[in-house]
Parts: sequence; C-alpha cells; structure tokens
Amino acid sequence: MFEQLHLMELNFLSALADLRTPLYDVFFRILDLFDRELFPILFLPFLWYCYDAKFATRLFFILIISIFCNNFCKEFFSQPRPFELIEGIELIKRSGYGFPSGAAQNAVIVVGMITHLTKRYYLIPLASVAILLMGFSRLYLGVHFPSDVLFGWLIGLSILVPYCYALPRIERDLRKIPSVPLYIIAFLAFGSLGFITHSPISLSIITIAIGSSFGLIYQRSIPDENLKKSEQVKLAFLTLCGLVIIFGVIKALQLLHMPLFIEDSLIGISYFTMGLWLTHSAKATYARYRKNGKKLA
Repeated sequence: MFEQLHLMELNFLSALADLRTPLYDVFFRILDLFDRELFPILFLPFLWYCYDAKFATRLFFILIISIFCNNFCKEFFSQPRPFELIEGIELIKRSGYGFPSGAAQNAVIVVGMITHLTKRYYLIPLASVAILLMGFSRLYLGVHFPSDVLFGWLIGLSILVPYCYALPRIERDLRKIPSVPLYIIAFLAFGSLGFITHSPISLSIITIAIGSSFGLIYQRSIPDENLKKSEQVKLAFLTLCGLVIIFGVIKALQLLHMPLFIEDSLIGISYFTMGLWLTHSAKATYARYRKNGKKLA
C-alpha cells in the first residue's frame, strides 16, 4: 500500500522541489530548528521557571507521550523518507524512519496545548497557520511524504483531545496519592513502556519521564519560593547550563567505544538525571546557592 502511495507522492515532491528559491530555503530551514533535539533543552527551562511551572509540566508530559507514540509508530511501520527513494530531493538530511512526521505531530500538540491552556481560542486561526507551515516545511525540505504529515497531524490530534479532557481529573487524583506510592506508580507506568519498544529514542524518553516524575513528586513536599523575575531568569539559566552539560555527556558517551551494557546504562542514568535536574535538582541547587549567599552577606 505504502509503495504505490509513495510513488504518487514523489511526483508531487519533485514538482515542489522545482519551485524552491533561496529565500524559501532559508525560511523553512529556520522552521526546521524547532524540530531539532536541542530546541526543548533551550526552551523548557525558561517556560518552566520564568513563565509557569504548572503550564510547563502539562506541556512537557504530553510531549513525552507524543514523542514516544511517534517513535513507536516509526519503528512499527518502518517507512522510508523521500530522499531514500530519490537521491537529491532533500534540502536537509534526517535520520530514522519517516512515518508519521514527528514535527507535524508535535506542532499539533504544542500549538493545541498552548491554545487550550491559555484559553485564547481567538488564536486558533493563527495556530492553524503555524501547524500548516510546520507540516508544509517537511514536504518542502524533502524529509517527509504528504502522508507522513497528514497522519502526524491526526495522531497529534488523537493524543491532544483525550489528554486535555482527562488532565483535570488525573491531576486531582494524583494530588490525593502519597509520595511513596506515587514513586512506584511513576516508575511502573513509564518503565512498562520499555517492554513495548526498545528503540534508543523511546528508551531515552522513558528515562527522562521517570527522572522528571521523581523530581516533581519530591518537589511537591517543598514549599514554593516567590522568586523575583531576575532570580527566575538566573534559575532558568542554571537549569539550561545543567541540561546542556548532561546533553554533552550523553553525546560523548555515544562516541566512546565501551561495552554496550555499560554505555546504555550510563546513557540511561544521564537521561534520568536530565529529567530530575529539570524538575527538582536545578531548583534545589539554586536554593542552596541563595541560602549560602545570604549567610555570607
């Protein structure tokens, strides 16, 4: 089925490639930056500590779910990207399978979630344009077929609607559960996903989810401090620096020639630490720094 569909889609992508211009090339390359691995690392700390931690938490976990589902579908369907069938049709290279488009799926998730949480429904037309542009960028850059984008949108919507509907009840129920059982629930809920797929990206998402969940559970026993805006920015920068360092450690570990078990274990610990640092350890480190600073003063 996919083979016949891809043959038709390749004709469309070839025609689209003939319409490329230097200006459009730059514009859609810039849009592609939002689909890069580093973008959430740069974006989340400021959303978390400078805007609204509750808002960021809700967005963070639906993205965790979306990325896991997307990678599961990619592994299950194992469909090629356009440039694997016609060489030179792409402007950029992306690794991994193509179906469905993660960028298109996450665009629906992020834009839809922001619109829902802020209750600014008058922005729906603008949000729709943003989603369409991100989807079209995948076609223009030659990294996805139209069917990849279409199903990315549909899967994103199928995750977004139930999540928004169930979120208030889930949050209400979780607040009633003591911390120790909640640690166990978080570990089992996310850890069990590892039996569904063993792809490296999915396992990294699972360990980040466990680490961030543990951080949030521990953090709820600590009274919130009212930080000034300047202190919030400092905390966000501290969080960002820690995430970048951990990300660098992960990339370095992937380059070292170690036994596979040791490498996977160290990388897993690093991803767990990344989640824990985002939701708790960065804040605890900054609180200790402020406390020591006041003592010295």
